[in-house]
Amino acid sequence: MRFRRTASAVSIAAVAGLAVAASGASAAIVPTRTASELAAAMSSQQSLVTGASFVTIPPIGTPAAVSNTPRVGFPRNASSYAILSTGNTPNLFGSPGLNLSTDLTGPNVNGDTDFDVSVLKVDLAVPAGRNCLSLDTRFMSEEFPEFPGVTFNDAFLMELDINDWTTIGSRVIAPHNFAIRSNTPGSNGEPLNIRTTGDTSASRANANGTRFDGGTPLLRVTTPIKPGAHSIYLSLFDQGDHIYDSAVFLDRLRAFTTKNPCPIGAFPAVKPTVRALRTTTRAGVRQYRAHIASESGLRSISVRLDGRSVYSRSSIPIGSRHIHLRIPVDAGALSRGVHRLVFKVANRAGTTTLVRTIRR
Repeated sequence: MRFRRTASAVSIAAVAGLAVAASGASAAIVPTRTASELAAAMSSQQSLVTGASFVTIPPIGTPAAVSNTPRVGFPRNASSYAILSTGNTPNLFGSPGLNLSTDLTGPNVNGDTDFDVSVLKVDLAVPAGRNCLSLDTRFMSEEFPEFPGVTFNDAFLMELDINDWTTIGSRVIAPHNFAIRSNTPGSNGEPLNIRTTGDTSASRANANGTRFDGGTPLLRVTTPIKPGAHSIYLSLFDQGDHIYDSAVFLDRLRAFTTKNPCPIGAFPAVKPTVRALRTTTRAGVRQYRAHIASESGLRSISVRLDGRSVYSRSSIPIGSRHIHLRIPVDAGALSRGVHRLVFKVANRAGTTTLVRTIRR
């Protein structure tokens, strides 16, 4: 069964050559259909990549590119990164406006509801002693927030040494996908898309600087790997129909050694930020203010004064990405000398600390 939705109020283009780029965008994004150029742009270890090829790519348009223009946390390594899209890559940078909605006429490849499919194969030579493979990515889509949990779910997958995913109606069957969205019990290899929940859930702010309406946090996808020759398969596709584009940015592909078990899945790669704001005083009580921001769900917030807890929160609703915190301190109750007010904020990527000095 093929599913369709109306394309009213969207701009649809099926082009045989380069898309008409937004003003200034053509210099920022360089389209390419050469797989080795994409692999080189995303790799942080030149000797790791031994070859690259497209298993499939849409027949027209510009669905792949290399860029060196900073956007949404990229590049992550060196000066360039790779882009895969279900539309035309030169159109991706800018501000949201008319929906990015491009039909690249790509047919079903694996199943009955995948369209405009790109599958990039990257061949690797993993050095002795390395046991973990990782790639930094961010998935963005015009399907946010209109189409979560319905038939139309563009998706991104990563597979090691085997490429066997398929689509059946609204489902993606991907038993070997390791770009698994977190906080999804029984995910069975479910790919990254705008239905992601918890630490990988999408937001508007995570796509700022692009024309997409939403994106996931910047994620690090990891999987265990053994030394020797391997191939990874990176797959991106529209699901349900050709319209409403999606894209992934890709960088910092590397193999490394870890003493801990290498996890399987996609996890936030950026720690939260804690910024000190102006302190105010009223009736002898000082208000120490801080702005907390996180691309992914916050896990805990704690504030300690000279080692004593004055604020603690470990149950933070999903979606609380920006918090203004006010900590009152009765300066008159402090002994003379120097005191320390320590803010600690954690998400899945790690903990950030801010220290405020109080002198009395």
